[in-house]
Amino acid sequence: MSLPPSGEIPQGAIRFNTDSQRLEFYAQDQWWVMSTDTPNLGTLKAAVDYSSGWASGIANPTYTFNGNLEQGAGSNGGSFGPFTYTFSPAITGVTQARMRVNLGATSSQVGGTTNCFKADGTDVTAKAKSANAFSNVGWAWIDVTSEVGSTWSTMTVQGVSGSTNPAIGGVEVNGVVLLDVTGVFDSTPGARGLFTGGYASGASSPKTTSNIDYVNIASTGNAVSFGTLSSGAGQDVVNCGASRTRGVFRDGDSASMTFVTFASTGNSVTFGNSGLTANRASGLSNETRGIHGGSGTSTRNQLEYITIASTGNAVDFGNLVTGAHSAGTGASSTRGIFAGCAAHPSSSGNAIEFVTIATLGNAQDFGDLSAGGNSYQSNSSSNSTRMFVLDDFAIDKIQIQTLGNAVDFGDTSSSTSPGGGASSSTRALFAGGNDPAVIIEYIQIATEGNAVNFGNLTYVENRHGCGMSNGHGGL
Repeated sequence: MSLPPSGEIPQGAIRFNTDSQRLEFYAQDQWWVMSTDTPNLGTLKAAVDYSSGWASGIANPTYTFNGNLEQGAGSNGGSFGPFTYTFSPAITGVTQARMRVNLGATSSQVGGTTNCFKADGTDVTAKAKSANAFSNVGWAWIDVTSEVGSTWSTMTVQGVSGSTNPAIGGVEVNGVVLLDVTGVFDSTPGARGLFTGGYASGASSPKTTSNIDYVNIASTGNAVSFGTLSSGAGQDVVNCGASRTRGVFRDGDSASMTFVTFASTGNSVTFGNSGLTANRASGLSNETRGIHGGSGTSTRNQLEYITIASTGNAVDFGNLVTGAHSAGTGASSTRGIFAGCAAHPSSSGNAIEFVTIATLGNAQDFGDLSAGGNSYQSNSSSNSTRMFVLDDFAIDKIQIQTLGNAVDFGDTSSSTSPGGGASSSTRALFAGGNDPAVIIEYIQIATEGNAVNFGNLTYVENRHGCGMSNGHGGL
């Protein structure tokens, strides 16, 4: 075997970058970050039957783990309990623990009542009061990390007639909401891609869908049903952000945001509300913060953000330079990109803008798309260094950390720009587009060329749909 000339880095070389603390490999004259995790495999093993842990007699025992954070176990009425839930086995490796609670009475009714909620035997009722978890305010998360330490064994709820009617609506450990999802945990290594929402002009009524499909990005094959959007069917579903464990959507025609847990299947559950309600919006994220914005209206320059691990309403982030109409999006852990930006009332543009995810403020100019811009660039995705945007069938490539114009990468054969994208560190997927396209195609991010067939979606109403993954470039 011949060696490369002295000083030349051989293709396929591997190094450990001490600045970023990441493994990298050398290809095409640059260093690439290597993926060294399997994002859909958590240490909590979410596929557990949580239904049998409550002491006999508690009302609605399944509500604590059904994913609907506005329902809870307890609320028996009058004086009841104490009812204790026992985790079997106990949850170990805890670094953060939270309970979703409601005292079931007003502040004046609760007064000085104690022992409504306990975590591992310690009264946390005062935390529920501080979080305003009263019947006339709403449900609230309380942090119980200091009470449970690194191992969580029990929690307790107790009611006092005339003072409280408490309930526990959810449990979160290390950023993961625990769900009763026996038998549906996906243990296959690799990132999971989700596709949802859309419209089909030629379809029989209804022309929109609330279906959520999923694929394992590391493999190929047809998509499988994941669940449905609890906010209902709609086109222009917005990717509000995705971490390794959770993905957040907004119905493109309303303020309602819902979320799913990647490692399980099931319907989306309530997250909060956005201040943006118009369609044609787009979003991106890193592991902790999601940013979304744009629309088909004069408000298309507005951006809002969420903290993905914490349910709640979106907050103002800043403004785009020109605005966005179904823009393509992608991100590294520090920088977010909106591509195909256009000022109202135009529906097409080629401007690329960027934001610094950790810092609130307005977007800045990045460059331009190579093909001039289409009315829709929503079919897009990225790893930590490269972002890809469809313009009809053309694939544009953007180097996220380097300001400048996009360049041609290749073409798709079926998937078009109004669809939805998802990605891992090595693959980018493009799904659907102008109806009745159902094909999913993919590219190898490190190798320029045309997309090849991956499989099919389960539904045809995918124009103006949405895609996301738990292995994208922002993580």
